[in-house]
Amino acid sequence: MLKKSFFTLLVILSVSVSAQVKWPAITQQTKPWTRWWWQGSAVDKPGLRAAMQLYQQAGLGGLEITPIYGAKGAEDKFIDFLSPDGWKCCSIP
Repeated sequence: MLKKSFFTLLVILSVSVSAQVKWPAITQQTKPWTRWWWQGSAVDKPGLRAAMQLYQQAGLGGLEITPIYGAKGAEDKFIDFLSPDGWKCCSIP
């Protein structure tokens, strides 16, 4: 009985060792992404560029942009997300 139990344990261990997950190579697509909440009037090109560089240096692969209401006191700077001005603002090389 002891031999049979030992053999069963040995088989289970060998299967679990050979079934280890092989992680994919690190690419832009396999890095984690995050959601980025934008207040419509609180974004500008220099600020976006600086924030995107910090996100990239932290190891993020991308950003999902979620536009929300504008910042109080900066209503005159509000940028409609999918407007031509919005595309100019967020088309950062």
